[in-house]
Amino acid sequence: EIKKLQEKLSVLKEKKNSVAVFSAADLPVYPDDFAPFLSKLAEKKFAIGRVTISKTEAGIQVYGDKEVCDWATGVVKSLTGVTPQGAGRPSDDTGSGGEGSGGNKRR
Repeated sequence: EIKKLQEKLSVLKEKKNSVAVFSAADLPVYPDDFAPFLSKLAEKKFAIGRVTISKTEAGIQVYGDKEVCDWATGVVKSLTGVTPQGAGRPSDDTGSGGEGSGGNKRR
């Protein structure tokens, strides 16, 4: 059983965490409104603890694996029609990952 747990741990360590950063200009609405909305959608799609969405001074950040970040980027893209500039960059889980600089206006 220890060996099985060690194998599962190694698989988890291999998965790189990513962060998708969306500037306020990248979002269809203000970050204060969009972060809770995106969190609710993520709760329905992903397991608890797999995704973290936080509001920053400049916009929002989505932490999770590549699938999570790709999903968040897709949601923003489908609502705005434009791919956010800084989305889905790999992270060392320190919160860095670039900041989007799209030219979208809030709708």
